[in-house]
Amino acid sequence: MALVAISPELPDQALTTANKTDLDFTVLSDVGNKLARQLDILFQLPDAMRPLFKGKGIDLKERNGDDSFQVPFLPRSLWIATEQSVILSSTRTIRIGWNRQPLWSGLTL
Repeated sequence: MALVAISPELPDQALTTANKTDLDFTVLSDVGNKLARQLDILFQLPDAMRPLFKGKGIDLKERNGDDSFQVPFLPRSLWIATEQSVILSSTRTIRIGWNRQPLWSGLTL
């Protein structure tokens, strides 16, 4: 079993975040929130929050590579059983199906 984090950040940004926080596990990049969208765990941040992020020096467009202003719900824990393509979420079980391309195939290091 392995612990990984999945971030909406671009690969270079996710690597920088992992290095800055001295993480000892792999951080994968879900560019465009493809996996998060498939799991239905995206949250649309209100536009009124844009100035707050900007004031803190956080540019989600630069970090995530798009201007959607969407982020995965936090916190979120997922258990993935690769042989059965079943994902256990902290809130529900999602059955993706058999013989499909793995959900994480589009993720990058």
